[in-house]
Amino acid sequence: MKRFSLIIGALLLIGALNLNAQQVDKGKIVVAPGMEVTKLSEHAYFYVSWDDMGSFGVVPCNGLILVDGKKAALLDTPATNERTALLTDWIQKHLHAKLTTFIPNHWHGDCMGGLSYLKKKGVKSYANKMTVDIARKKNLPLPEYGFTDSLTIKLGDMNIHCYYPGGGHSTDNIVVWIPSEKILFGGCMVKDMSATGLGNLSDAVISEWPSTIIKVIARYPDAQWVIPGHGAFGGKELLLHTLDLLKNNSTNNNDTRSAMQQPASKVAITESEKTLDSQWKGKRVAFLGDSMTDKRRVGTTCVYWEYLAELLGVDPHVYGINGNQWSDIYRQAVKLHNAEGVGVDAILIFAGTNDYMHGVPIGTFFNETVEKTNYNGQEVLRKHRTLIMNDTTFCGRINKTMAYLKKNFPEQQIIIMTPIHRSYARFGDNNIQPDEYFSNSQGLYIDAYIDTLKQAASYWAVPLIDLYSLSGLYPMEESHWQYFHDKDTDRLHPNALGDYRLARTIQYQLLALPSTFIVK
Repeated sequence: MKRFSLIIGALLLIGALNLNAQQVDKGKIVVAPGMEVTKLSEHAYFYVSWDDMGSFGVVPCNGLILVDGKKAALLDTPATNERTALLTDWIQKHLHAKLTTFIPNHWHGDCMGGLSYLKKKGVKSYANKMTVDIARKKNLPLPEYGFTDSLTIKLGDMNIHCYYPGGGHSTDNIVVWIPSEKILFGGCMVKDMSATGLGNLSDAVISEWPSTIIKVIARYPDAQWVIPGHGAFGGKELLLHTLDLLKNNSTNNNDTRSAMQQPASKVAITESEKTLDSQWKGKRVAFLGDSMTDKRRVGTTCVYWEYLAELLGVDPHVYGINGNQWSDIYRQAVKLHNAEGVGVDAILIFAGTNDYMHGVPIGTFFNETVEKTNYNGQEVLRKHRTLIMNDTTFCGRINKTMAYLKKNFPEQQIIIMTPIHRSYARFGDNNIQPDEYFSNSQGLYIDAYIDTLKQAASYWAVPLIDLYSLSGLYPMEESHWQYFHDKDTDRLHPNALGDYRLARTIQYQLLALPSTFIVK
């Protein structure tokens, strides 16, 4: 049960009134005494019901109404059957829609206290299987359908995605994502901006809660509205605020503080995220690169290519080595050919950040001279360029590597991936690396090396995945430190959460590309 003191409830109500007045132009609609609705979009309505929660007094409890055509869905009921009936009648009369679908956030009374009424009305209910099991043990009304991990429900043309990210406010709490509206219903695991504590912890899983919130942040980067279980709705700042409460609240004890300090755990890949029926399934993919590709998992507990094996069903062949530059990518390519011949289907190269940090001159791709050539039967003088291949410049290193790959792997898909943004790292007194706002010893910024890789992809006729832009990872911003190994000493290497984000980005880029050109 979402439990707050009466004082906290009043504070949350004040916060909700202020924020809603600022963010939503539609205003509030009074449904009944102590129940109001705010229109968020053409298809979504936020409601708050001030319900008597026993020893915790009257508490503002949030829910969401979704409408598509003549059908409606309800996320969390008011705490009683009577107040649920009032809300259901209002939906029918004022939104001209029949309530057909109900999804509780978890088993507490302010999420599914009105389920008995909904069952009598023939409303289909969908819940985490854990919620169903708990309700059965406690002799509560049972949701009709249970799911594990995730579930997508159709409401007309609208997709409603349910996802279980792990324990938090309760063992069974879920989140619900409505992509068309960019609304994330977080429920009680998410606290509003005025909250100074974590609320009722009687059924909480404190040790899992931080990683649960981090998973939610990573999974829904496009969320514009975030709905907490109590108090004012807002944006993604509510998720970060909840993390701060978990870090700082005095009730968090050693278990929670320990959980916050441990390396980010591997993100569990759901069935809905996998694309195992694509052209990449079963393909043997070689990965060349530096520490971010290294099998030794530098700064992470799960490397991006490990996620890709789950997401796409690829077979990774990994040659990346910590500290390597593009001059070493050539040696990795030779090693690949010596070990496997042409026995791979595709080759992905993720390198360049170390060339920038070590001040490798960019140089040029070509030498240019004036040469004689035959043009339409006449000998003429024309400018002529030849490739520069050496280990002393960035362009020369790329040319040398790509020439080798093009010659020895003519039927393989070869893809260049740019480095990501980089921030401060300290690996020892003699290995301190400033963030990308500083130039390197050549007076160049990292984007100059990114642009060079884009040119190289064009010159060498290979696809490029611009992770510098597309991944969205931006370690100069404090809110993004959650994606990196250590906020104090290593904001360079992605952790398992950052690698998950990289993998998801790469996954969707690869789906648009052939996996190989080998003709069977």
